[in-house]
Amino acid sequence: MKLSEVKIKHGRLPDVPGVYLMKNAKGKVIYVGKATSLKRRVLSYFQRPQDLRIQHMVSEIHEIDYLEKPTVIEALILEANLIKYYFPFYNIKDKDNKSFL
Repeated sequence: MKLSEVKIKHGRLPDVPGVYLMKNAKGKVIYVGKATSLKRRVLSYFQRPQDLRIQHMVSEIHEIDYLEKPTVIEALILEANLIKYYFPFYNIKDKDNKSFL
């Protein structure tokens, strides 16, 4: 999958802290992540070689949504809450409800 084939909220990724939600073709959230720069972090999935798990996840991405936050700390807290809410398949960490947050 190429980034140009993925639907992105507002057609752009801002260079600000926040949380991104990767969705499959059915609109189901398959991964939630945080970033100090949404643009740089999301682009990294499509530019550099990844392990097989990440390659498979990227091949399933149909849409990317994001929520901008003023600080990385706020993004970290939001990410943890969204992982617990959506329980995405590719978020291995934090699924056990035993994270420090």
